[in-house]
Amino acid sequence: MISVFSEPDFYRDIIHARFGWLDVYTLNTPELVREALQQNHKSLQAKTPQMRMALKPLLGDGLFISDRKIWETRRNIVGP
Repeated sequence: MISVFSEPDFYRDIIHARFGWLDVYTLNTPELVREALQQNHKSLQAKTPQMRMALKPLLGDGLFISDRKIWETRRNIVGP
């Protein structure tokens, strides 16, 4: 999966790619990941069914692919 990134990408804080109409952002620092998953989770957690289908084989059925009520329940379990 990481072979899609170029060498300079590994030194960027945020990597942006556009796939058709879909903008994809990769956060590459712990601070940005924390901000996305803890502080801005409500606006960033919603996933399309296509995203869930693509991510499930890679990540399993866990916190990263869940959203809404399931995300909130799982998020409370793993803590801050």
